[in-house]
Amino acid sequence: MIGSSVQSGDRVAFKLREAICPDWQQILTQLTPDVELTGRVVFFSDSGANEKHFAIVDVRGLLSPIIVPASRLRPAVSEASSHAATA
Repeated sequence: MIGSSVQSGDRVAFKLREAICPDWQQILTQLTPDVELTGRVVFFSDSGANEKHFAIVDVRGLLSPIIVPASRLRPAVSEASSHAATA
């Protein structure tokens, strides 16, 4: 069983639907604008003369892509590199 090998301080992942307390619907009501999402840029959109001004980002678990100003994007930290940085 994987859960038995988890130690305090380990980075873990789980699906929102697996949360027991509070339930996932309550969690959704408690999200703030500071929640950080990761995803894959599907394509870019222009804004007048500004090429690639907006990025259309596909976020796993969301039904619709998110439009984000391209200037606000930064590389996502992978699980492997973040673990190596803390080791």
